[in-house]
Amino acid sequence: MTDAAIRLHPLTRPESFQAGLRAPGVQAGALRLQYRGVLACDRAPATPACMVGFVLPKRWCRHAVRRNLVRRVWREALREALRDAATAAVLNDTALIVRLTAKLPAEFVSAASPALRRHLRDTAHQLIAQLLRRRAPQPD
Repeated sequence: MTDAAIRLHPLTRPESFQAGLRAPGVQAGALRLQYRGVLACDRAPATPACMVGFVLPKRWCRHAVRRNLVRRVWREALREALRDAATAAVLNDTALIVRLTAKLPAEFVSAASPALRRHLRDTAHQLIAQLLRRRAPQPD
């Protein structure tokens, strides 16, 4: 499958977030990735899709520039993961919620910091790998 085969779509409805926040998840550092199947209320398009939503409270991430950076890096990491056919098969019809559960490490003083971008990208890849291990079909 190519990246055009499975697309990222935003979760926008409150019911989608409520169901997603009760779903199981994986955690690495300050970020948690919760996952569940796509519900009818998500209004998934007819094409194969991976729905994604973000919960980035101002309490943990004061600056909008940083919150936007988290969103950008995560979407980029998910698109990269969806280019792999095996990953795309696992993430098809899945709703993901990326949730910030604590402050980002204090050593990153600027949202423009390449170290912060690298940290977020590494955390995203780590969480996606954990998710794939959990959701991968088990051999009989």
